[in-house]
Amino acid sequence: MLETGEPDSDEQLENITKEQDLLARAKDAAASGDPRKMLEYLYCSGILDGLTRQIASKWRSLSREEVGDILAEAVDILYGAIRDGKKVSNLVAYLWKTSDHKACDYYRARQNEKYLT
Repeated sequence: MLETGEPDSDEQLENITKEQDLLARAKDAAASGDPRKMLEYLYCSGILDGLTRQIASKWRSLSREEVGDILAEAVDILYGAIRDGKKVSNLVAYLWKTSDHKACDYYRARQNEKYLT
């Protein structure tokens, strides 16, 4: 077999399983009131990097700092939702949707700004 640098299906499955385990741990950490651990597990899963790239790609007019702020707000909202007992079955989807809504809010706020000359 030629070495292509692409992970084979066994490696991909292992990575998906590891990611799912880290996300489950993140959810458990939030439920138990440990935001630091939740963030650590989210970071280790690679989800935050992926969401940052997706939001930056979709909302190109937002700065890198704004995208970072948006994702931070989304993580805070996720933590609060889990702590409040809301049923969050898919952390990634929840973070994506929350980030996307926040990015829209940032974009609209920028459109409503009036510049003084």
